[in-house]
Amino acid sequence: MNKVRVCRSRDVTDIPLHRQLYESLLLATERDESGGLRADGSARRTRVTLGLHPRVSRSRWGVDSMTRLRATVASYVGVLLYASFIFLGAWRLMYWQALLYVATALVGATLSSLLVPSGSDITAERASKAAAGQDWDKRILGAYFLVSVVTFVIAGLDSGRFGWSGAVPLGVTVAGVVLMLLGQLIFAVAKRQNQFFSSTVRIQHERGHRVCDTGLYQYVRHPGYLGMLIALLAFPLLINSYWAFIPAACGAALLLIRTAIEDRVLTAELPGYREYAARTRWRLIPAVF
Repeated sequence: MNKVRVCRSRDVTDIPLHRQLYESLLLATERDESGGLRADGSARRTRVTLGLHPRVSRSRWGVDSMTRLRATVASYVGVLLYASFIFLGAWRLMYWQALLYVATALVGATLSSLLVPSGSDITAERASKAAAGQDWDKRILGAYFLVSVVTFVIAGLDSGRFGWSGAVPLGVTVAGVVLMLLGQLIFAVAKRQNQFFSSTVRIQHERGHRVCDTGLYQYVRHPGYLGMLIALLAFPLLINSYWAFIPAACGAALLLIRTAIEDRVLTAELPGYREYAARTRWRLIPAVF
């Protein structure tokens, strides 16, 4: 199997909607804390391949497999739980747009789990630090969660009950599915390439946090946010609700604000990030932002 280079990165790019809502739109909820640490609590450092490394023991692989399985199951539960806001708005279950969203989100959750490198402690780190973070970040995350719930409810009210958007062409739905899967893939790859891909904005000194400038990070400084943004804006298309673009746009604005503030934090606190930002000019979208 081809080896994948895992960066010691500077980025901390995803919102705990992994644990709240956006992992439903995006990827996997990862709450398990057992598989990424040694018995003494210290982080493991493991060479990563796309498959099982030949030197990884059978027992070690069993632990990794169980950790991955629990994280995947947790993500599936999260998808179903938060998709319930759509069904609540629609007030019915036999609703093909919502079922299509659930299927697409489950694919994304599975993809995110499968792409976590064997032996990585990212699952444990993300779970243990989910409540950490600065006050400004917690406020943004809280607002983002509420906006996301509103997005889901409006989508259900529109395409599932009242039909405010009218007939939506099949091509729009197909475009929504493709874009959401693309966003999920970008997010999952960014997380795989960045062993410091945290759920909070913080410098991980205890884990040797350093700048990542390879893979997707060669082109934009926050590819995880880019994946989230694509999936978020694809959701109204997939669910056939143009009205859902209103709260979704508010969520996108919050993502852009968080990206800008996080960039300032990293520039001030992470050694080498200022030089990296000078080389990699764009935060999210090449030649745009």
